[in-house]
Amino acid sequence: MANLDADHDTRHASIQALTVQVQGNQASLSAIQNQLLAINHNSIARVENSQLSTRIELLCLLRDISTNQIPASHPNTPADIANLSSPECKALLEAFGAAVPEGTTHRIIALRKAMGLQGEGPF
Repeated sequence: MANLDADHDTRHASIQALTVQVQGNQASLSAIQNQLLAINHNSIARVENSQLSTRIELLCLLRDISTNQIPASHPNTPADIANLSSPECKALLEAFGAAVPEGTTHRIIALRKAMGLQGEGPF
């Protein structure tokens, strides 16, 4: 009888461990799915943004690749990008999965490129 109880406890512990592992895998897969959704959305948004022809046209908003959400400081128009601070540019570049150069001017240029805008400006 003691062996049966020990076997039951061992099986129960194994099932619990497997359940925890499956739940962890599901969370990982969900995070990867969100990241892929954001990356796909951002690819389309960049194509849309590359077609803008004035500083005041609305940007197609990109998403943070780790949360699949629109970052709070996302500019609405190409003209708004020039008004972003260096820390805001850095946060957006990181959210979009882009490299972050040093210096505000270089960050603005990198952000424009990450958002699909053509050239360095004026729009």
